[in-house]
Amino acid sequence: MSMDGSSGVVQEKLYQSQPVGEEVKMAIASELAAGEKPIDLADKYGVSLATVTRSKQKYLTAEMLEKMEEQKAAVLGDLMIQSLEAGIEATVRIADTTKDQGWLHTQNAGDLGKMYGIISDKVVRVAEAMDDIRRPKLQDYTGEEDNTNLN
Repeated sequence: MSMDGSSGVVQEKLYQSQPVGEEVKMAIASELAAGEKPIDLADKYGVSLATVTRSKQKYLTAEMLEKMEEQKAAVLGDLMIQSLEAGIEATVRIADTTKDQGWLHTQNAGDLGKMYGIISDKVVRVAEAMDDIRRPKLQDYTGEEDNTNLN
């Protein structure tokens, strides 16, 4: 039961019983291609999720679907970059704490060693990942497997 006292099941049945015009289905497909979420479109147009799915299948071309996947990948890539930047900034702030000699002298040597090891490991892993992204693979040019990085 939702906050307004209605049931999603009842609402779904009401949506299914109403005919949906082709113009609405085309609009739904167009908005899906622009990145809108199916559940949001079902609510916006007062149709069932099944209608949204059928509209997608009928009106979205392979090119439009590919564009949708590219948009999703770009958004995910942006989120990954933001997450990486936040992690690097946090690591820098933590490392800056060690510059405070008063704080540093109150810390357990074992804990400082662990912190140093973790920070060093993460920095190296990020650097390696960036190197892998930047370095073209041998197989990109020759079709052969690149076995030069045997970590």
